[in-house]
Amino acid sequence: MSDKEVKVKEKKEKKQKGKSYGLHKGRTTVVWLLFISAFAFAVYKNFTGIDRHTVHEKEIIKEVVTDTNGVEKFARDFAGYYFSWDPADTLALKERSEALKQYMTDEIYSYAQSMINETKNTSQVAELDILQVSDMGDSVYRVYMEVVQNITGESGVKKVDQYYQTDVYTDEDGMVVVTLPTLAEAGGFSEYEPESKKEVRELDYKTKEEIQGFLEDFFKVYPVSQETELKYYAKPGTVEVIAQEGIEYQEINEMKVTEYADDTAKVSVKVTYLFQSTQTRQTQQYELTLQKTDNWKIIEVR
Repeated sequence: MSDKEVKVKEKKEKKQKGKSYGLHKGRTTVVWLLFISAFAFAVYKNFTGIDRHTVHEKEIIKEVVTDTNGVEKFARDFAGYYFSWDPADTLALKERSEALKQYMTDEIYSYAQSMINETKNTSQVAELDILQVSDMGDSVYRVYMEVVQNITGESGVKKVDQYYQTDVYTDEDGMVVVTLPTLAEAGGFSEYEPESKKEVRELDYKTKEEIQGFLEDFFKVYPVSQETELKYYAKPGTVEVIAQEGIEYQEINEMKVTEYADDTAKVSVKVTYLFQSTQTRQTQQYELTLQKTDNWKIIEVR
């Protein structure tokens, strides 16, 4: 082979090598472009997915604000009548009676009447603060209030400050108080019952007597007891501590065992106390769940 032919052959080989290198570089570039595009798209989807998820969560936890101004005014007006009286003023007593009959259900109205039958003291509401209104469901609102009364008696005028709660039912026709104002401290204690619960018929007499006796013992000591005494009657943290002197147990007016199974009883009870500060007999109402192990004990208050 001549020198000229050798040079031509070497020149062709160099061209072929260059073409091969250029093709490999082009493919590599395309692969990298595809990879970068896919990665960018994945990142975009990830961020947009998080954004949509965040919006979704915000929609779930969005709160609905309910206007309770009407319930507050109704409860305030009711309490103004309920906690004010003058035994010597027949006209004022009649006005109180007629007003409360409009505000309260028939079932509890009689208790509001009888609470001042034996008192000679005059009461005037000095301050009345609605502290909280809670939506209990089924068109019922629980109103927690502080009532300050000026009580005038033989010894002069004294100020009495108490906390109460009561339940108000609302519908398109208006409002009505469905539970008696019941002594409370930091939360609720009485339970709204839209219908009068029926008593368990098959409950034996001995068990009912045991429950009645337990509740009498409990309510005698409840107003003045601290947590250390209440633990013998109730599961710790179940019953609110009132711890006030001058509240004397009078009687249990009504007790119904509405459910009973496996030594556990649900009980609806109305109990009357004499408040020395106002010289009135006030009936309170409670919904309790009792359970018997060695002895009966309160395991739930609603």
